[in-house]
Amino acid sequence: MNAMKVYVLQGEPDKWPGFLQRYSTTNLDSESWRESIGRHCLELGPKPFGENYKPILLDFHLYGRKKPAVGDICLSMHPFIIFSERARQILEPILAPAGEFLEVKTPEPGFIGYRVLKHLDDCVDLQKSIYTQYENGEILIRRPTLLANKVEGHDIFAVADCLDGVFVSQKFKDLVDAVKPKIKGFNFEKEISLS
Repeated sequence: MNAMKVYVLQGEPDKWPGFLQRYSTTNLDSESWRESIGRHCLELGPKPFGENYKPILLDFHLYGRKKPAVGDICLSMHPFIIFSERARQILEPILAPAGEFLEVKTPEPGFIGYRVLKHLDDCVDLQKSIYTQYENGEILIRRPTLLANKVEGHDIFAVADCLDGVFVSQKFKDLVDAVKPKIKGFNFEKEISLS
């Protein structure tokens, strides 16, 4: 039997830049930050959007390209994630119990928004993690070591105050890796230390 492993959920933005949120203003200022779906997700934490959610508009993120390159996952609006419908169907048994799917308006059909609602508390081994503690007592975890007994059995989850944000299990990785033809844009290079 394989030892338990946990990874940071990452994409491949150089290869598959995907989408960016379209703002009502072209200036990147405090007004556009107020509209940011990533900001709204951070503010809500584990609470669902509910009836207040309005589908966001997305444009191709060309990333210096003349043609769009869209994979099956896009994390440019982190922690708001965009999945292709194909990736959603494959990963739905893991994604549905741990989060919410949200409609998005994309320049091409076949994509859905997703946010993780499963937030785990007290799962960081602070003695083995690298973090900053501020005068007000809040902490920002820069390189976590997670407590294996607290994260075991969770296939996708978020950790408050952690820069890495969304974590996935070996089961999640195996499901992605087993798909033929492969779903594009997933990166599991960043494995998390466990104690």
